[in-house]
Amino acid sequence: MSFDLILQSFDKGREGVGKKSEALEFLSRFSCTQPDEFGFFTVSNSIGFEIEIGAKGLLDIEHEFSGAQFHLHGLSSETISFIYDFAEASGFVIFNPQAGDGGPVVLLPETVNKENLPCDESFLELVQAEVHSDIELGILLREGMAKWQDYRKQVISGK
Repeated sequence: MSFDLILQSFDKGREGVGKKSEALEFLSRFSCTQPDEFGFFTVSNSIGFEIEIGAKGLLDIEHEFSGAQFHLHGLSSETISFIYDFAEASGFVIFNPQAGDGGPVVLLPETVNKENLPCDESFLELVQAEVHSDIELGILLREGMAKWQDYRKQVISGK
């Protein structure tokens, strides 16, 4: 069980291709393992930060780079900063499927071209907020993470 975030690019209302060179430039500050068969790889730095990311097409050429995913078990400041900066570099929106009481939400990093987003009402209803920093993203994610952790404890304990 994990707290999942899904990042995706859009172009003219449809699934788009992320900014691969900008994402790779951002990742160049970290160490990365080779992707596994599902496109997941681990990103780390010298001070002990580590995060697993799924992003087919980013470190290989077999697939287009249209999205990424994180399966989280906690939210540190470093994790939130990494996700925000990666989304910004890649041109991705952030889907939070387990946002809380209202169901899934979409968060829009500042650099996302809003003209490329789907304009249908079902998508627009999911847009929770524009986020202009990792601090704003953290505020929006922490409540959902706390609810998810409570739910996870309940499932594990059987109560």
